[in-house]
Amino acid sequence: MSRPKSSQKHEDILRSANSLFLKHGFNDVSMDKIREKANVSKNTLYSHFKDKNALFKAVILDHWENEKTPKISVQPGEPTATTLQKFAKSLLKHLYTAKTRSLFRILIAEAERFPDLSQSIISNNQPPILLNVSQFLENAYNLEQIKAKREALYFFGLLKEDAFWHVLAGFRKPYTNNEIESHVNDVVAIFTTMLEKNLMSNR
Repeated sequence: MSRPKSSQKHEDILRSANSLFLKHGFNDVSMDKIREKANVSKNTLYSHFKDKNALFKAVILDHWENEKTPKISVQPGEPTATTLQKFAKSLLKHLYTAKTRSLFRILIAEAERFPDLSQSIISNNQPPILLNVSQFLENAYNLEQIKAKREALYFFGLLKEDAFWHVLAGFRKPYTNNEIESHVNDVVAIFTTMLEKNLMSNR
């Protein structure tokens, strides 16, 4: 069954805007350029998005909510460390895609223009991926919500500091597959050992 025409037009506009923002950045893209690339009329474009700011926000939100964004997948009987390793490897590979890195750079560059954008993708005071990991740790280790969030932040700090943020800033090249494997194994081992040790000492 084909998609409704309005839904297809909406996706065409988002896809076209995404492509143009990635290629030219925010400032050098106009609504008219987006309209031309999406092959829609001016009325159609503005019936879906009131202005370029709204369209840019929609592009960012669409990327955060995309089904391709890695999430914790719990398999029955699977050790916690294995679950975290699988997730961490898929997350780093996702963060290394050209699209994800480019969108991060654009979002950082436009942070002052869109001060409320990060808040619009946050649920329960946490970004989607952080919330996903927090909930997993909360259930896996029977943690209080605040404690689970703190541990999830620690996990992401270990995982992403050198492997992603330094890459995004141009300080180093992306990890190779072998480096990702080694890094993830080390991070999960350190994280789970420290967490289990802290839990034991608090009993």
